[in-house]
Amino acid sequence: MPRTWAVVKREFGEVLRSKMFIIGTLFGPLLLAGIFALEIAMVRSGGGEKSLVLVDATPAQVGRGVAEALAGAPGQKADAKRTTFKVEVIALGAQDPAPVRQAVQARIDRKEIDGYIWLPADVLENGTASYVGRSATNMELMARIQASVQGAVQTVRLARQGIAPERLATALRRVPFETRKAASGAAQGSGTALFFLGYILGFVVYLVVIIFGAAVMRGVLEEKKDRIVEVVVSSIRARQLMMGKVLGIGGAGMLQVAVWVGFAALGLHYGASVLAHFGVAGVGMPEVPGSVGVIFLLYFAGGFFLYAGFYAALGAMAASDQDMQQLQMPVMMVLMLSYVVTIRAMTDPEGTISRVASWVPFSSPMIMPVRTALTPVSPLEIAGSLATLVASGVLAVWLGGKIYRVGILATGKKPTLRELAVWLRAA
Repeated sequence: MPRTWAVVKREFGEVLRSKMFIIGTLFGPLLLAGIFALEIAMVRSGGGEKSLVLVDATPAQVGRGVAEALAGAPGQKADAKRTTFKVEVIALGAQDPAPVRQAVQARIDRKEIDGYIWLPADVLENGTASYVGRSATNMELMARIQASVQGAVQTVRLARQGIAPERLATALRRVPFETRKAASGAAQGSGTALFFLGYILGFVVYLVVIIFGAAVMRGVLEEKKDRIVEVVVSSIRARQLMMGKVLGIGGAGMLQVAVWVGFAALGLHYGASVLAHFGVAGVGMPEVPGSVGVIFLLYFAGGFFLYAGFYAALGAMAASDQDMQQLQMPVMMVLMLSYVVTIRAMTDPEGTISRVASWVPFSSPMIMPVRTALTPVSPLEIAGSLATLVASGVLAVWLGGKIYRVGILATGKKPTLRELAVWLRAA
């Protein structure tokens, strides 16, 4: 045990002294916050003007209503972040549609306009309106165009039925609506805030396990390539060496995540006030109980212990950096699949998939913290899932130790499946 502890202190100290660890620990939360802020800003970003041609083949001149809807209500205050539309309406009348379509397409090709809307003559019955443009992947703009066409067509339909569109618009005026979680025992707040909370919890586990797991694997391979390990194992058992590496690097990862949890607690407590000071009001921070932070740290530790055992074994199996990249792909795929299931758990934390995945050791480090943050989970289920994770981690480290014991001294090439089976059967 003293020799293992010496390895733990060495690995822990080396990680803590690295500049990247210090930078990541202090500025990691700011980087994560910046990433999410950038995503939100890109979603909300817009501005500028889109030049469109609207070809109206309808006898009721529906196109004029579409153009007015895209231009906005008269007197409406312009939003600098909202894209505006400049619409040129062409009444098709008795013209041949083909040359008109070719002409507007040529204007798109010359970049004179961004696109065109085509309203067929039977759009009031069951005809299909269409948009063709240089880009059709901006969902927010496509939704606005579709809503404008829909509103203009419905207005004409209502007028034909003798219903005043203005009266119906007043009756169908949008009702302000918000969503909040009612169940106690978990985080409280708006649905959007809780979704982002779950997203951050799952992403942090995914990111840190990859970073520090790869550090374990890379450290094992470097010692193996430099033949340092041959000297080290003369005074310490290979399994003790591996355990020291896992615990030392894992301890550094735990320290970093604990610091991040502390930053997160401060952000949740003072975030709204800080944002209000900079003029950003109306941002509701979720109320997160301390138990969520504790469960997050426990599951992170169990998940890292599980994956670190595999990473250490892979480092011992690899003979080169190229081998290391190839060998870690299955572990990366498992992590990615677990993260995909975690996204599912954000929207349905009490669903069958989420509950089952909470018991699977490979995915529970991401999913169970998300579930406990979003919905009450029974202590018995948490304890059973955590016990399964710990037992699986111990098994992974034990199997990894058997591979590590032989692999760190093997050189030349990575082992075949038959050789790997022999390593596992070795005493």
